[in-house]
Amino acid sequence: MNPTPTAPASPAGVFYVANSGANSVAVVKAGANAVVATIPVQKAPTACAVDAAAGKVFVINSTSYTVSVIDIATQSVSGSPINVGPGPVDVVVNPNGTAAYVADSSGHIEIIDPSTDALGAPFSAGAIPEGLAISKDGSTLYVSDLGFGDIVRVNTATLATQTSAKLGFGPSKLAVDAANATLYVLDYVDNAVVFLNASTLAKSASVSVGQGPDGIAVAAQTGDVYVATQGAGVSVIDPVKKAVVAQIAVGFDPAGVAASADGRTVYVANFASSNVSVIDAASNTVSATVSTGVGPYGVCL
Repeated sequence: MNPTPTAPASPAGVFYVANSGANSVAVVKAGANAVVATIPVQKAPTACAVDAAAGKVFVINSTSYTVSVIDIATQSVSGSPINVGPGPVDVVVNPNGTAAYVADSSGHIEIIDPSTDALGAPFSAGAIPEGLAISKDGSTLYVSDLGFGDIVRVNTATLATQTSAKLGFGPSKLAVDAANATLYVLDYVDNAVVFLNASTLAKSASVSVGQGPDGIAVAAQTGDVYVATQGAGVSVIDPVKKAVVAQIAVGFDPAGVAASADGRTVYVANFASSNVSVIDAASNTVSATVSTGVGPYGVCL
């Protein structure tokens, strides 16, 4: 299952693709849809998050148990890899510039200081964290817990937690809407997207999607929710109708999904096709396909 990055827009109109099979990150010029750099990292990079203010990209190396830090100005790895807990699965950055959060399989959330890349004390959030999302003001971190089948809501200032009712067996990746009103939860087992009130964590709806949902993002312009599924391409959910309103054919085994800051473009990493599909959100059609490297899994911008 892949990460769903929620980071500030990357500078210079580029997006980043974690190539898990090539141990690299491709830098792609948006608009031109061309790879302009390929940056070696450690083993099996599967997720990334951009901190535009710090000028950095944080990349999870899932089998090296590390985070590589890319300097945006030089498009190269800066310093030594940061050692984190076993099985890191997702990363998000706080929009207020105070932290990058890394979820690992041991039940911990690691905190990295973006200004120094120093690793702080981890905190516990569930049994098996699987996905992260953060509110637009940076005050709230959301963690999906595959172990207990629920969502943990974390106050980023105090690290106080609130836990939802159990959602089922497969909560995985997360996305939150621009108004911080709705949290969307992928249910990998039931092949659905669950709608939760972002403040109370109360469930309001569940929408069936294709088999094996593996990535999710919200387009800011329309509020539509884009879900990569292994069995049906990309499902597009209208948040008002609470229904799938479009299906988009992309490459094989789509995984990571990210939306541009203006909500006009959605990027989907196709793991088995070694490329990224570029979706025009206005027409919900694929406007370009970019070869990025072997096993693209995470996308961030």
